[in-house]
Amino acid sequence: MRRIHEGTPTGNPGERSETRRAFRSIGRSARKSRTPARQEPRATAPPASLRPVRIAVFCGSSRKSPKALLESAWIVGQELGRRRHTLIYGGGRTGLMGAVADGTLAAGGAVHGIILREFINMDVHHPGIDELTPVDDMRSRKAGLDERADAFIALPGGYGTLEEITEILSFRKLGHHHRTVVLLNVDSFYDGLIRQIERGVAECFDDSDALDYFRVTEDPRDAVDLCETSLNAARD
Repeated sequence: MRRIHEGTPTGNPGERSETRRAFRSIGRSARKSRTPARQEPRATAPPASLRPVRIAVFCGSSRKSPKALLESAWIVGQELGRRRHTLIYGGGRTGLMGAVADGTLAAGGAVHGIILREFINMDVHHPGIDELTPVDDMRSRKAGLDERADAFIALPGGYGTLEEITEILSFRKLGHHHRTVVLLNVDSFYDGLIRQIERGVAECFDDSDALDYFRVTEDPRDAVDLCETSLNAARD
């Protein structure tokens, strides 16, 4: 049953999100992208015995997101739902946020959104997810994602997504966590960010192990595999 904290109105529970309508017919293959700057070898799928986990997905919510990126977000959601993992995300119904949530729900997975209260008032929250937690500011939203996640996948996005990525990597540098962070580098979207991090290492702003704080792939299924593989290794 759908839960929302603090009795915040949810809108019409029967409403389908915009991305659900737009992507009902999306197949299982996303458009092939160019080779990213730091491409990981394809992960070996972990044993099916991995318990369901909570994976936070950082991504944008623009209604103008390119189709290839929306398809990749949908596939990530499908993989999370198919493998019975819980999606933790920003709670929106548009753009990549809507696509990853819809993909998860369509595959039978659970979805928990952490959203700014003002966005609920603007009626941009997803009405069909399992749980929605409203918060007052971005710091609380990021903390809510961080506290609940066993691993992180970053899809393309704008300032907010970049802030989430760099903060979680900063926390890794400080030793606050050792969880996996995967950059889904569709259409080489994160090549520039990766080069900037590499330059920071080259000019001694970060140690060389800063490049080990994240993994890179252009394949949405591989992004979930990488999270599972690292969680399996941590469990053993």
